[in-house]
Amino acid sequence: MSRIQVLPEHIANKIAAGEVVQRPASVVKELVENSIDAESTRITIEIEDGGKDLILIADNGYGMSKEDVELAFERHATSKITSVDDLDSIRSFGFRGEALPSISAVSQVEVVTCAHDAASGTLLRIDGGIVKEMRDVGAPAGTTIKIRNLFFNTPARRKFLKTTTTEMGHINHVVSRIAMSHPHVAFKLTHNGSELINVQQQNSLSERVLSFLGQEMANDMLPVQLSTDSVTGHLSLEITGFILPPAHTRPNRDMQSLFVNNRYIVDKTISHAIYTGYHTLLPNGRYPIAVLFLKIDPSDVDVNVHPTKSEVRFHQEREIHQLVVKAIRETFINANLVPRITLGTPMPVPGGGENREERIRTAIHGYFKSGQTDESGRRQWAEYSRQSVGAYPAKTGSQQEEQVFSGVDYHKGNTHGHVHDLCPIGQIHNTYIIAQGNDEVCIIDQHAAHERICYEKLMAQDREIFSQLMLFPIQLELDYKEAAIISEAIHVFDELGFKIEEFGQNTFVIRAVPVGMEKDDPKKIILEIIHDISSTGKSMTNSELRETMLISMSCKSAIKAGQPLSAEEMNYLVQQLMNVQQPHTCPHGRPTMIRLGIDEIEKRFMRR
Repeated sequence: MSRIQVLPEHIANKIAAGEVVQRPASVVKELVENSIDAESTRITIEIEDGGKDLILIADNGYGMSKEDVELAFERHATSKITSVDDLDSIRSFGFRGEALPSISAVSQVEVVTCAHDAASGTLLRIDGGIVKEMRDVGAPAGTTIKIRNLFFNTPARRKFLKTTTTEMGHINHVVSRIAMSHPHVAFKLTHNGSELINVQQQNSLSERVLSFLGQEMANDMLPVQLSTDSVTGHLSLEITGFILPPAHTRPNRDMQSLFVNNRYIVDKTISHAIYTGYHTLLPNGRYPIAVLFLKIDPSDVDVNVHPTKSEVRFHQEREIHQLVVKAIRETFINANLVPRITLGTPMPVPGGGENREERIRTAIHGYFKSGQTDESGRRQWAEYSRQSVGAYPAKTGSQQEEQVFSGVDYHKGNTHGHVHDLCPIGQIHNTYIIAQGNDEVCIIDQHAAHERICYEKLMAQDREIFSQLMLFPIQLELDYKEAAIISEAIHVFDELGFKIEEFGQNTFVIRAVPVGMEKDDPKKIILEIIHDISSTGKSMTNSELRETMLISMSCKSAIKAGQPLSAEEMNYLVQQLMNVQQPHTCPHGRPTMIRLGIDEIEKRFMRR
């Protein structure tokens, strides 16, 4: 007797259903996408008990004839493709012909549908894949599908469903993402009679996105826009959408919504590109909030790689990654990324006060002008910066001064959006610099600010960093893991000015350090760099190793919290910060400054 047997159809159908119908949200996704393919302008979703008891999808699309509704629940029956060539130009959301038969195999289905030009509609009832009833009924144009008792005939699958709250969270996520990319469609979602989503038809994607992100995020949204023209052999791509400044982050990627030709997807390539675009702007373990729409020729993307059509494969993956990174970084060029403090509504105080806005501004401007710089301060800070950064060969006189203050030359004069020239007026706890802008007060973290300055100066170099030989070499004993890391990266340490040699098993000797770091503890610095490399949890390329080390070196060479600064030192620290490419965060992603609008201050003093 043969050991291999053909499975009975009812078992095969249940197995196939498991690929498409993973949970109630899977059913909602497939049915709502069918409604969109039917050119609906209004879709209503009613859910009971997280979708376990009832999923109802009603639309006003073009509906189906009696013949079509009967065929729709046959496996691989579809109106979307007719030949293999159609797979290279798919523009619809459904096309496999698997969703409806898979859903009907594990639930009790009732469909009422009516074509726009039909005199009557059709009712179809299916239990566990078996047709129970089919007849003519009166019905409005469109389709209404009721899915009851999901997984009623596969109790093992039903047992593994999560709580009602969890399952409803997945459904809400799916509906909100689909609705976000289809502003021309009105959506209404209810759960156990309570309304969760209700959006009317809108004119643009931006209006629809705003309605889902909320007013607080909407106020800070930065529009993304990049497009490439189609050239023979090159990619034609349009990227639009919105991103939030680094002040708005999440511990996971749940607030990233990615769409390819309006299809909501989950894609590691684009997610990685977004993260890369925020490079050095995000704290470790935090992820940006983004809503991105990619419009691409259907022949350049394969949507037929996953049963639920939630993943795609790009034919030119590397180019798309680079373009998304470029789109994110160009968005930040003129954006003001400094977090703004809102103090909230002031407590009512009897008496109030008159509006003296002009007098206040005049007085503050007059006071702040007292912190202006002079030539002696420039020299002092030039010398301090040279010693702390240690990234440049020693020079004398004006040559040394000019090199230290060159910053990132190609961004010199950049006002970084609304962050204008700042004038320092003092220091708090020897850690934070208070500076005035045109219509705001900024609080600057002196360590984070100098760390960013050091990092960009080091990154701008295209040569090895000069070394300072140590009078007495330092022995460094490591464990196996630490020794392996330093052995693998020793050539990069050498480029950055560290001269390290092996000296027996898991032992090394430090013979030189970068210029400017000779007064620090070389052993401590190298151990911290090794820890930073290890904490990434992955192997790195030479450029990634170099960058990780530069970030560590910038942190070690920057001025520290608790270090008092003179007025001249504060002035030139702020000047250098305003001259770097990205002044808003340190290389680790911590903000360098926060701002408080003069209007907020005046509200607290009841001046307006």
